[in-house]
Amino acid sequence: MASDDIYGNKGKYEYLRDHLEDLARPPQSERHRGRNGWYYSRNPGNIQYFYKLCDAFEARDLSYVRRCRLLGMLRLICYATNKELSECDRDDISQIVKYMHTVYISPVSKADFIKGMRHIWKILFPEKDMN
Repeated sequence: MASDDIYGNKGKYEYLRDHLEDLARPPQSERHRGRNGWYYSRNPGNIQYFYKLCDAFEARDLSYVRRCRLLGMLRLICYATNKELSECDRDDISQIVKYMHTVYISPVSKADFIKGMRHIWKILFPEKDMN
């Protein structure tokens, strides 16, 4: 079993996992955005993919740092598109990557996002795998 680290990533992951339904609601104001931050799922149907991803994390026993990072990436993906993730095509994925370029500054973080996005897509949609 993955263990907690000095940064408390286990607690962060468990809080996010227990409050996934909150990701379907936009923050009321800057002051009320809370622990979930700015990013929310614009399509409430995409919340099911967070649950599916959490189940895959438990099965693979990933570290809590990696779990938090990948869930954060999925939050950005769900914020960047209004469509259901299973209905996204290449053009929609290009729009997500285009939005990501406005959020991440460093070339390393941009490359990490693209690697993480591919990893997420392989877990969620093995039949529609991005190459």
